[in-house]
Amino acid sequence: MGNNLDIYNRIVTVILEYWNPYRQILNTFFLWLSGIVTDKDVILVDFPGRKAFFYFEFPLRYGDKPKKMKALLADKEITFIIRRTIREKLFGEAEWVKIFGSSEIEVFENKKRVNGTPPLRWGLNENDKRLALKIARDALESFLEKGERLAQNYFTNLNPYFYLRTDLDVALWVGGYLRGSSVVENRNLGEGIAEAVIMASRDSRFKPLVIEELPHTRIEITIMHNLHISLSVNERKRNVIYPEKGYLLQHRLSKGWYLPEVFNVRHFRNLEEFLINLAQEKARLDRSAIQKADVFIFEVDDFIESTDRSSALVLHGPIVKSNSLTKNSQIINQKLRAAADWLCHIQESDGNLPPIISSLTGKQTQIDWPRLAFTAWALAEFGKVINEKKYTATAEKSFEYLKKFLLPNPQFKIPSYELTLSYLGQLALVLKKPKDATDVAIIILNNLNQLNFEPILFAQVASFLKVLPKSYENFLITFEKLALILKENFEKNLRDGHEINLAVWAELVNTFTDTDKEFSDRVVDWMKKQQLPSGAFPESTTSNFAYTRGTGKILEVLALEPHKNKESIKNVLAWLLEMQYDEENMFFIPKEIQLRIVGGFRHDHFNQEAWIDAAGHVLLGAARLV
Repeated sequence: MGNNLDIYNRIVTVILEYWNPYRQILNTFFLWLSGIVTDKDVILVDFPGRKAFFYFEFPLRYGDKPKKMKALLADKEITFIIRRTIREKLFGEAEWVKIFGSSEIEVFENKKRVNGTPPLRWGLNENDKRLALKIARDALESFLEKGERLAQNYFTNLNPYFYLRTDLDVALWVGGYLRGSSVVENRNLGEGIAEAVIMASRDSRFKPLVIEELPHTRIEITIMHNLHISLSVNERKRNVIYPEKGYLLQHRLSKGWYLPEVFNVRHFRNLEEFLINLAQEKARLDRSAIQKADVFIFEVDDFIESTDRSSALVLHGPIVKSNSLTKNSQIINQKLRAAADWLCHIQESDGNLPPIISSLTGKQTQIDWPRLAFTAWALAEFGKVINEKKYTATAEKSFEYLKKFLLPNPQFKIPSYELTLSYLGQLALVLKKPKDATDVAIIILNNLNQLNFEPILFAQVASFLKVLPKSYENFLITFEKLALILKENFEKNLRDGHEINLAVWAELVNTFTDTDKEFSDRVVDWMKKQQLPSGAFPESTTSNFAYTRGTGKILEVLALEPHKNKESIKNVLAWLLEMQYDEENMFFIPKEIQLRIVGGFRHDHFNQEAWIDAAGHVLLGAARLV
């Protein structure tokens, strides 16, 4: 096989020379295809400015190269498509299954090419996922109680899916702790699950599982799809990590996997650290071998038992996915109240809200003045519109704490002092303290000439001045001055094609909504064009990274016009509520920490911390929607 691979690599390099940025990707794609294609298969390779059809000649050996067609023959039908990732839907989408997708490429397979049992790369349905979890639990119970493996006749009547070969992993979670995780390779799905769950229960890195713990154990199964695509040079340069993908690092006979569950127990600063960790901890390679290793990414079918074990919950990366959140207003209301209750629960006796809490250790940071002022304002707005006094009382307690140290003169220097004051002034207005709001505005005006331009600061100050009583003429004059600076700077950034951080500029929608509706609408339309298929918003115009605080900020301004932005709001709210900690998606958080976390929002797929301003943005958005 080694000679075949060497010949294959040399030939594909020549054939695909003009697809230079995608050569490595196409190499692994065609190599995989050579192991599964039939003589009826036609592959469309479709990249910008270059389009061609390929087929394989038979008899075929694994590693043989494809042939290029001059044109698609009349009696042939396309069965695979590999193309540059775009947001446009595929023509005749119902006939296709996406079997791989990344920021670089996407791969589709025609459903009509398979008669009978579909391949596992098409994904299991809900019933099969429940059955997979039942096999795992039955196997684990038999092993822990009797020391026996399931009899062979147990697997006899399983549906054909469970006889397909695959690589898979089973992980065990008990009381918020990982208690074992084990990979089995190239086994029948049913037997592989039964074997992997037993191996996981005796994973030597963890305490052995005992039968008494079984009722408190949640089982997670990850089925690894067999299409492995090389991690591209572009993805390495852009430092991209896909939280929903599996990673395989391989060098000679050494290999190691990282699956999405890793992002619930580890935190990586960047792709380089992630890959070094994968190589050293999983593949047992030293640093000298890492640069020579191959890295592949692949899709997974990842699911976990619900807390009552009645259903299989689908995971997208490390997050439990729900497709019904925005269809049930009662659930939405419960989750919004849970966010507000979380803020009330973590408030300290003096009125402070600890800004960041680790869901893995329970450790918290002490104070963040602008986040405290903003979150208290958002909580007050939410409490006001739903007429819940405990929320406004919590916000008032934070107001008194802030006022004590920041007014009339700060007792110490704090970062973002004027930004904090702009939030504090908004909070004072909600709490019906107009004199305090005016005092805050006067301090800001006195300091404004000394401040450098910052979009968030100028926009928040302008939005605050806009809603103050108009009796103080300088408020209006300063608002108009700030608004002009903001507009000119934003339009210049757009003209110059600079990378633009969405959350930094989002407040312009609110700043201009009453005074320059045309401009405000343009900013909204620009932001909506950036929305990701997941419903989240990226950090910037050149990134696909999404986090709850930034996405929540955009919900906050979209909510100013609920009807116009209905579809966008529905999708972004669904994504945000999936990121909220509840009973189902705290399976990796120790029981003793869960009460400090439930109702808060996970920062992003890679960072498990809960930040108060994530809850604040969602609650302010919700208040505006109501």
